[in-house]
Amino acid sequence: MGASMQGARWNSPGVGPIYAAENYSGAYLELMVKLGRVALSGVYHYCEIVVPDDVPVEDSNFPLAELERESVTRRCGNSWWKELRTAVLRVPSAVTHVDSNFLLNPFHPQFHILQVSATRPVWVDPRLTLAAQGWKAGAR
Repeated sequence: MGASMQGARWNSPGVGPIYAAENYSGAYLELMVKLGRVALSGVYHYCEIVVPDDVPVEDSNFPLAELERESVTRRCGNSWWKELRTAVLRVPSAVTHVDSNFLLNPFHPQFHILQVSATRPVWVDPRLTLAAQGWKAGAR
């Protein structure tokens, strides 16, 4: 709901796609960037989403050079959302520029075909938090 209320990289306020990452590690990196820290406070959960072969995935073919221009990325996502072109839109990850993220449109007629697993708790190797603390200490 936060993306719909506040807007995000690929949507303006009032437009409400569901954001998903290509894989677990990509989702975690996106969360780290959003929260501004490595360690998670509280309990986070994830689920897996399967897009069946008969559900088309639109590729945004978005130019990486334009990823930092939020007005341009929002225009792309808003257009896809409002036109109900597909249930799923692939966009480049602004965090890695290599991985993909996916926008899901729950108002698209094929959205109900997507398969969503039960949620599971997020787990992160504690060494990642220790490494981040070491980076901070070394930066002083």
